[in-house]
Amino acid sequence: MKCLMQQLRGTSDEWQQNDRVIPAGTIALLDDGDGRFSVKIGDGERAFSALPFLGSRVKSTSEVNILLERADDVRYGVMTEINVSFPDPIEEDYYATLCFDTNDEGTMLSVPEEVRCAGSSCYSGYFYPDFNCHYTLVFWYDGAIQCTVRGVYHE
Repeated sequence: MKCLMQQLRGTSDEWQQNDRVIPAGTIALLDDGDGRFSVKIGDGERAFSALPFLGSRVKSTSEVNILLERADDVRYGVMTEINVSFPDPIEEDYYATLCFDTNDEGTMLSVPEEVRCAGSSCYSGYFYPDFNCHYTLVFWYDGAIQCTVRGVYHE
């Protein structure tokens, strides 16, 4: 099977000036201007403005302090420290993801004490990042902030 992967990228102003039909399967990115991108995929029939956004806004960052907004998908590389906070008040349909890597120095991850975690490297409801892992954390709100953790070791 032959595939061609294309990505189109622009700011809100650029998309308004060039609101064209996005070819089927083409990834179209809206640069939110704060390091985040919102994603649409073309269907070959509708213009960018008529296509729905997919899931969350992706943000790659190296900021130590991060406010996880609703529907954020925040990606880090190797980090030795991350301080996470959440919106106040938090919406009933809140969810966000956070991905990061640890190395042989480990990572100090700080989240509010009331957040309860389950999954890889979690003990008694708290998350303790291990060395040399890639972690994906999914946060959601169901009357309290919950977190599911998946860790994969790497060299």
